[in-house]
Amino acid sequence: MAEIIEAVSEDYAYLAKSLHELEQALQALESSDPYDCTAIGLSLARCLDVLVGATARRLDLIVEHLRDRNTSAAELAGELMIEREELAAMANSLAAVVADMNQQAAAAHEEIFRIGWAFLPAMRWRIQRIEQLVLPMALVLLRAADWAEIEARLGGSDANNEVGEETT
Repeated sequence: MAEIIEAVSEDYAYLAKSLHELEQALQALESSDPYDCTAIGLSLARCLDVLVGATARRLDLIVEHLRDRNTSAAELAGELMIEREELAAMANSLAAVVADMNQQAAAAHEEIFRIGWAFLPAMRWRIQRIEQLVLPMALVLLRAADWAEIEARLGGSDANNEVGEETT
């Protein structure tokens, strides 16, 4: 139980650091010409790793069990699933624009800022909700049987990999 919560907490701390790096890269990009989007691309890759990788699998299982235990958690679970899909789409859109940056510098530059500055607060809001609502709620509401099932379902899957770790 504690290992899973700790892993998600560590992954979200990693995400917060990546968001800080993304914010710095966006600020640097605003004042640079020619535009270098390498740091933005790297930060986005780390954000996507947390949003759709092993952390997402861990969190899905926790939220699935919370939904069964509490009506407030059920509503929050639905919101979190939609939110993750929207954030992943936003991150993927931003990554596509960054990849296009060299070909269409000026237009892409504006699009990077539009999406990037919207993405940062949305991801920070998600981090806050996971750390302050979901994980504490899981510690209180989930039973030993829930944790055993979560651990069994995570066993041997890519969901046990650390964020940023290569899978084979």
